[in-house]
This record gives sequence, structure tokens and C-alpha cells, in this order.
Amino acid sequence: MANTLELVVHGDDQASKVLEGIQGKIQGMSAGLKKAGIPMTAAGTAIVGSMALSVKSFAEAGDEVQKMAIKTGFSTEALSEWRYMAELGGTSLDAVEKGIKKMASTLEDAKDGLSTTTLAFDKLGVNVDDLKGKSPEETFNILTEAIANIEDPLERSALAGDIFGRAGTDLLPILDQGIEAMAAQRQETRPRPCL
Repeated sequence: MANTLELVVHGDDQASKVLEGIQGKIQGMSAGLKKAGIPMTAAGTAIVGSMALSVKSFAEAGDEVQKMAIKTGFSTEALSEWRYMAELGGTSLDAVEKGIKKMASTLEDAKDGLSTTTLAFDKLGVNVDDLKGKSPEETFNILTEAIANIEDPLERSALAGDIFGRAGTDLLPILDQGIEAMAAQRQETRPRPCL
């Protein structure tokens, strides 16, 4: 570069032309960057806007889970797991909540000796007395796992309906996967330790 500058100082036309060419390219790039700045600014605004919507959506989802935890007696962690499994299964956390509510009334019917519900519990191999003292979350997990273990899809569907009402149909895509797949999906929602 020192040689080029010396040539310019000494009036070398060729070196001057090279430097003028470089200067022109730099000015062209500068103008191009200025022109690109408008779309880049717009893209940046769009990215920031979508991030804000994501944060809002995440906050609303957390609020929904928190409120549902209060209503159902489930932990927020468990509901987050069920939300994830529901989304993968093409259903919603709302269907899970409806299933939890129906399960509570079905369990009361079974405790009262209502034959249709006691028969459903018998087919699942679940003793109603063994569920006494269990939390709603533990009871739900015991019953969903028992239904997931049923080999016959028609019987599994019927028992899901007997225990969870209409929501049982919505829960079937989750339950049809089996216990191992459900456990793996639960694990996916848990934080991983930092190394």
C-alpha cells in the first residue's frame, strides 16, 4: 500500500485510477448498505415484534397452566407435561382439564358403588380403595397408564370414555402411544442440566 501511495504522490495515473476504483467500490457498497438499511430495519422490527408476540404467548400459556393447577390440584410441572403431550397428540390442555373434572365425578360414582363405574375400574385392574388419599394428579396418572396398557383399541376407547367422559376420546391419541412414549414425552419437557 505504501508503494501505491508513493505512486499517487508521484503522479502515477494508473495507481490513481486503481485507488479511484477502490474508492468508487467503497462508496457503492456504502450506498448499497444504506439502501439495505431500510429493509434491514423493517426485518429487525418484524423479528422484534414476533419475539414480543412469542413472549406474550408464552406468558399467557404459563398463566393458563397456573390457573388450571389451582382448579385441578395438579402441579404446574405436570400440567406443562400434559400440555406438551396433548399438543403432540393433536388435542389441547382444555381436553385434559375436562378429563380431570370428569375423572373426579367418575371416581365418586365408583366410591358410591355405581355398577357401570365399578365395572370400568375392575376392567382397568384399579381398586377404588387404593386411590383414597392420592392426589388428583396421582389418580389421573394411575388411570391414564391403566388405560394406555389396554391392548384392544376398542376396549381402550370405551374405558377412556367411561373414566374421562367425552374428553376420553380427546385423550386417546396420547394414551394410544403407550406408557413408554408418554414417559419419553414427559422427559422432553424437563429442563436439562447444564454441563
